[in-house]
Amino acid sequence: MRRVKVLTLEVDQKIKAIVPHVRFIDSDNTLEEMYRLIGCDLIDIAQVEVGGKFFDVYCDDEFLLKEKPVPTLFLEDEQVLCGNLVFTVCDKDGKLEDVSEEDIDKLIDFILIQAVKLRIYLAK
Repeated sequence: MRRVKVLTLEVDQKIKAIVPHVRFIDSDNTLEEMYRLIGCDLIDIAQVEVGGKFFDVYCDDEFLLKEKPVPTLFLEDEQVLCGNLVFTVCDKDGKLEDVSEEDIDKLIDFILIQAVKLRIYLAK
């Protein structure tokens, strides 16, 4: 079993916040791990470019069907992702790699900037 480091953005209902976490997943059971972390039945993958690097963002494909979906991330094409998200990075062959500490810092900065854009977008 090979463990891979990912960054998650998780909705915490207790404190009513969206919180980033570093998690480790079993790369041999990626889909099962994603379903567990996201808490959904159907996964979709968006791609974001941050600092010249591409990241896959796993999300709940059916979040709009949920009662009171929580907006989590705003993407440049006015797409809003809701619920728990998992950020991953792949090598040139599509194999999951660890998200580096530098990647995490860049992603956190990206998430914070997008949070401001999300607030502005939702206020329209």
